[in-house]
Amino acid sequence: MKELTFTGNSITEWQNFKDFYREIFWEELKRKNNQMLKQTIETHCEKVFEMQIRAKKYERNGVRRGERLGKRYRSLETEFGIINNIKLLRAKGCDIRFTLFDKWQRIQPSVIKYMLKVYLMSKSSAKASKIMQELGHSKYSRGFYVSLSKYMEKGLKEWLDRPITKKYKYVFIDGMGVSL
Repeated sequence: MKELTFTGNSITEWQNFKDFYREIFWEELKRKNNQMLKQTIETHCEKVFEMQIRAKKYERNGVRRGERLGKRYRSLETEFGIINNIKLLRAKGCDIRFTLFDKWQRIQPSVIKYMLKVYLMSKSSAKASKIMQELGHSKYSRGFYVSLSKYMEKGLKEWLDRPITKKYKYVFIDGMGVSL
């Protein structure tokens, strides 16, 4: 009688194989997604640049506002992760403002909201930074998270101190206690 061997067809080996290719698939999808997002941002910024300079590449006309002055690269943190080396065109004699982001902005406002939520839920800046890094974002300092919380506290104070102008028939009050 022949002995059965399961070394080549093991369920564990198949599971490891499946997990390995599943991980490769999702990483490749994320890479391609970031690549397409980068191309879309660059195309949009090029169109905005042409609108503001009032001329396409190599075009000469009487309404042109400036000259091309090469390009620069920058990164942007989006909801989909960090996108590195976005090509932005520069101009001589014309201050270019892009519509997708402000001049010095490196983080999308929605990402800042996520960072604030993570910081408030994790109770420490080190944990918040680690969580955001796991989600594909840059590492930020403790001071950055503290400034985020101060910004949130300022908005919360304005909201709490606002006058109540409407006349309400009922007021519901809810309380919550938190122990540290």
